Amino acid sequence: MKAEQAASFPIRMYARSDKRKGRKMQGKRLVDLKRVENVGSKSAQYAESAGSNVVEITSDPALNILHKPNPFMNSGHELFVWLFLMQEACGNAFTEVAETGNPNSPIELLPLFPQYMGLIPNKGEDIPSLVLGYVYGAGSTRVQYDYSEVIHFKRAPSMYSSLWGSSPLQAVAAEADLLEMATLNELANWQNGCSLNLVYKVSPDATEAQVKQIRSQLEARHQGVAQANRVFVGSGELTSLDLKAKEMQYREGQRYYSQMILAAYRVPESKVRLNDANLGSARTADIEFLSESIRPMLVRMAETLTEELLYKRLGYERGSVWFAYDDIVPRDIATINAAAVGLVQNRIWTPDEARAELGYGPLPNGEGEKLVTPLGGFATPAAPVIDGEKVPQSPQGPKLTDPATATAVAAPPADLALNGAQIDSLLSIAQLVAAGQLPAPAAKEILYAAFPTVPSERIAAIIGGLEGFKPAAPESQAPSAKGSAPGSNAPAEPAEAAKPAEQEPEPEGKAVTVASWQTAKGPDGKALTNQKRAASGLFVMGGRVLQAFDIDGKDVTGDAIADLSRKVEQWYKSEGGTPEHKEKELASILRPHIEAIFQRGGIDGLSTLAGMPGGSELIAAANVSFDILPDNALRFLETYTIRLAKQITETQQSDLQLAISYAIENGMTSDEARRAVQEALPEIASWKADQIARTESARAYTSGNLEAWKEVGVERKEWLLAPGSCIVCQAVAAKYNGPLDINTPFLKVGDSLTDDTGQMHTFNYQDIDAAPLHPGCRCDIVPVI
Repeated sequence: MKAEQAASFPIRMYARSDKRKGRKMQGKRLVDLKRVENVGSKSAQYAESAGSNVVEITSDPALNILHKPNPFMNSGHELFVWLFLMQEACGNAFTEVAETGNPNSPIELLPLFPQYMGLIPNKGEDIPSLVLGYVYGAGSTRVQYDYSEVIHFKRAPSMYSSLWGSSPLQAVAAEADLLEMATLNELANWQNGCSLNLVYKVSPDATEAQVKQIRSQLEARHQGVAQANRVFVGSGELTSLDLKAKEMQYREGQRYYSQMILAAYRVPESKVRLNDANLGSARTADIEFLSESIRPMLVRMAETLTEELLYKRLGYERGSVWFAYDDIVPRDIATINAAAVGLVQNRIWTPDEARAELGYGPLPNGEGEKLVTPLGGFATPAAPVIDGEKVPQSPQGPKLTDPATATAVAAPPADLALNGAQIDSLLSIAQLVAAGQLPAPAAKEILYAAFPTVPSERIAAIIGGLEGFKPAAPESQAPSAKGSAPGSNAPAEPAEAAKPAEQEPEPEGKAVTVASWQTAKGPDGKALTNQKRAASGLFVMGGRVLQAFDIDGKDVTGDAIADLSRKVEQWYKSEGGTPEHKEKELASILRPHIEAIFQRGGIDGLSTLAGMPGGSELIAAANVSFDILPDNALRFLETYTIRLAKQITETQQSDLQLAISYAIENGMTSDEARRAVQEALPEIASWKADQIARTESARAYTSGNLEAWKEVGVERKEWLLAPGSCIVCQAVAAKYNGPLDINTPFLKVGDSLTDDTGQMHTFNYQDIDAAPLHPGCRCDIVPVI
């Protein structure tokens, strides 16, 4: 549904008028082309830089390609439906770029199914891309493409890989599977006649022989599909069979799964079910569907085609031409008209600006270029009234001499040409000035901006008349730096403008957020070292804060990591038990997850190897499959899980003791420190559990890669730096600057490494055979054949 609707909107091509000739854009269409929410940041930037010199191109080889992409598709609509469908279902869509030699349509776009596509990561610097090439096919039938021969359309960035896109289906895979199973179960019930909804009751006095006779007659007349829809005639009682509570929950569960899937795809229920009797709500849902679901699809498509087709394949100058879609979201014209009229009347917009917003051209002879003047002048405001008598006006405005009885009366609404709400706002600001809570200069600036129809001299007169009055401070109020004594009736001197308070440090027990690789500081502002870790949950390595890990290039589901994180968090917060008991408990939590991720890493490692020249031959010769883990892998997992559980348990106890010691050093008693750490424990546990789940999932995955490569006889490996990698990972890659024996660790326990800044890092955790090097590491390893 989404693919069909998105493909129904025409894509348009625009250019700068100084570069190309075409249909001149003006008014609303030009304004819409500069709105980021309509066309995306890239297209909006191109239109903004062109100013009013934007034209629509209606004839161009690029448009010919999109209208007739290849000989096998009837139209461009068919191609766009396919592209949107693949992106929504798989997160990725690919097209082969084939040259035709025809200048009117120089290339063809041939669809490639994403389930058969593999990526070859780029390790060199000669190609400006993370991808070196593509491998397409299944089994032994594979075709290799160069990077420039394929256009890759991504539905959305992936949390697990910078090379692939992601689909909403990944977020609701479990719900989709459960809904499919429920549908198949219900279909089987209907086909087999298992869905009971009626009960035939016989008399309690009936004998067993009579009951059997009735049953046989019913089965003979009504059992089976061939006997469906026959009229039932009987003397007993026929009762409807209601659903049981469990069955009702089962039905409700089906609706919940369906709602989860619709929410992931941003599709309102009213689009797929006639369940909204309120026409207004249904229309609102339609607008939200176009705005929140379809429009982002169009923006991504236009930006991808602009970059990949116009600039990279056809060689157009960047910024001279671009693709964009029209604003597809219906607008409330009546509301927009009313807003435009108000903005013109309040002298904020010129008539031409309002006409441009509504899609009209400017007025002739420059008549709409100036701000309009409201009809009628502004009368002088009435003088203030004290005890029923008018007070003479001074040049600075009314002088209020008696705070107890004075009442400032502003000009009538008709005189100021303001509505009731504006009058209320004006009086509220005046009261703040009279009460000494708002400085007069600040009040004037606010009123100048808020009421452009009121002459500035009138605003100055109103505020000037109030400025002289300052109320007495109440007896209970402490004097300010320049205020009067408590209980005095003398007006207080104007206080100095308060300086912005310095930001208080984060309180103990609250997690502190620090950007990656910035020096970490505790609540007292001192830099933390390896020996001091804050009770606030700020854990450090080498005096540097490391971000939570984001698995890059790993096919690991977020749900699995979140589930492990929850379990580790519960373990972390649990009290009691010996360290040995805690180790065994954690090992039982880690083992199933680590084994599953390790196995997936092995399977994907073989898949990566198969996409490389000579890789398939290695796999075939070794006859290895990670569908069942080899004995070597099982032994590795057993040792690895036990060691990991022990290290995490020891680190947990050490972290808590260090946090308590740190709090005591900063002035807390022993009881206060333990209580503060106990209060901070939930946040510490959450942060640590997430870090453990993500980092150890990545470690298990790359270990699975490595074990699979060893099994088939790969002899070398290489460290693959992630884009924007940290200086420590860069130092590791620079240390070897090429392949390494697959059995040799990149770093051994106790090894030290000096980065480009001269800082030394010592590694005491374990031998580093593969990425990740540290929490938050996004690097990878690749086999070298």
